[in-house]
Amino acid sequence: MLARIASALNTSADYLLGLTDDPAPADKRTPRIVLDDDRFLPVPRLTTVAAAGSPAVTDEEIADWYPFRKDWLYQVADGPKRQGRLVLIKVAPGWLGESMLPTIRPNALLLVDREPPEIQKGELKFGKVYVLYDDSTAEGITVKRVYQQGRTIICAPDNPGPGREPFTIRLRKGEPLATHIRGRVLWVANELEE
Repeated sequence: MLARIASALNTSADYLLGLTDDPAPADKRTPRIVLDDDRFLPVPRLTTVAAAGSPAVTDEEIADWYPFRKDWLYQVADGPKRQGRLVLIKVAPGWLGESMLPTIRPNALLLVDREPPEIQKGELKFGKVYVLYDDSTAEGITVKRVYQQGRTIICAPDNPGPGREPFTIRLRKGEPLATHIRGRVLWVANELEE
């Protein structure tokens, strides 16, 4: 709820809680890194931790910035129009991150396009991995392979098992995909140290 209020007021949850004097929302802040090489773009890593199992409650503050080569980002993210839409998020450790094995491992770092073009068109890319906001089982963020059938979104794990079953999200009439789809995963770094 706090994240929704902060978003509506165009500020950060930390500012509303009195933890910072900076009212600027996290995605409007400038990078703390300085790149002397214009071949690189800084991409923010959010404090968001997405579960690849049951959804996890999280926030969206910027934790750090990572430089990526522009030419590679333009290939992976369909050109410079994606700049500002790209973020990095971490997958939860342990059992919260096991439902997408072996594709995505616990503690992986995900490059996410927060506004992929298919969201505006209302049709997801069949079988791609998306970051979802699922309020049907628990309030939070999760990562799943997604299949869309009309107004139904089927969210399937790559590693099904007890507690890791597929689930569906049924969009209500007039409800946009962006209500539940928070972005498409473009790249995964699985070999991160804890």
